[in-house]
Amino acid sequence: MDVSVVIPVYNAASFISEAVKSALAQSEVKQIILVEDGSSDNSLEVCRALSAESSIVELYRHPHGTNCGEGASRNLGIEKARHTYITFLDADDFMLPGRFEAERAVFERYPDADGVYSSVVNFFHDSTGEDAWFKRGFKGASLTGLSEPADPESLFNILTGYQPDQTLKGHLIPDCLTIKRESLKSSRISFPEELRLHTDTLFIYQCAYYLKLYAGALDRGIVMRRIHSNNAFIHESDIQSTRSLFYLATIRWAVKKKLPRRYIFHFRRRYCSLRPENCQMFVRVLLHLRSYCADPQYRRATKASARNRTILKKGVFSFPIFDEAFALLNLRFKK
Repeated sequence: MDVSVVIPVYNAASFISEAVKSALAQSEVKQIILVEDGSSDNSLEVCRALSAESSIVELYRHPHGTNCGEGASRNLGIEKARHTYITFLDADDFMLPGRFEAERAVFERYPDADGVYSSVVNFFHDSTGEDAWFKRGFKGASLTGLSEPADPESLFNILTGYQPDQTLKGHLIPDCLTIKRESLKSSRISFPEELRLHTDTLFIYQCAYYLKLYAGALDRGIVMRRIHSNNAFIHESDIQSTRSLFYLATIRWAVKKKLPRRYIFHFRRRYCSLRPENCQMFVRVLLHLRSYCADPQYRRATKASARNRTILKKGVFSFPIFDEAFALLNLRFKK
């Protein structure tokens, strides 16, 4: 099992050596791709030293040494990858021993597998990162991944929330993925370069939609994920704004790739629900009506919700958008 590891580097001089050494310790790793993204600290010097120490560590930069963002850096790393499998590692994280044991077993068991996902362990590097983690509503330092294996055919629906599974919780990040290089390139999957945050999520959505992803190690971590004061999410004051930008990018992807309308409507509803200023009321009404007509699952969910909450007339079910409109007028419905 030959693996190329893509590591984007931005202001990570204190951590990058540990990340690279953890990858070098894995016998499956045959290529480590460092993409230095115009750091303002001495990350470039550290990367140069690491590439000089090992023949499998390769250093790349964007033209003129400019800062292009994490998405563009990972895409450049994918272009430079030469081996059968590709995985990703943040410069401030590090791999645990036996990182690829479960992945190798899954690929051997399922010849049709395009990729394998596992769990990572979150740990707090400093108090600033810990405080910000809890303020964002995240749980304590623990595993990040799915609580149990998901059917590859249902994974996209589960991750996007289109068809949530009440028993299956969690999400995936690139650190816990191992993907066949040819599958990734033939499906033309890439990280969105226009986003500053949430690039990982849209990449995961694409992988789940186009590829067959199987579960690897979910009950233990294969990578240590460092939570610290320089994490990008800590410095984001308006998370609803960045999530709005994420859903706009997701909608553009879904429209461009001609995904079924039910998914496009689902992402548009998510976008509209984030902030009142995202969509005017008549747009929200029209969106719910179109979803109701075009998506049988949404129609069933709307009717079930209406049965449990509000019935306008006998046999006539309310739309969620109508409930919102009447709530604005301070009207109360009888149960």
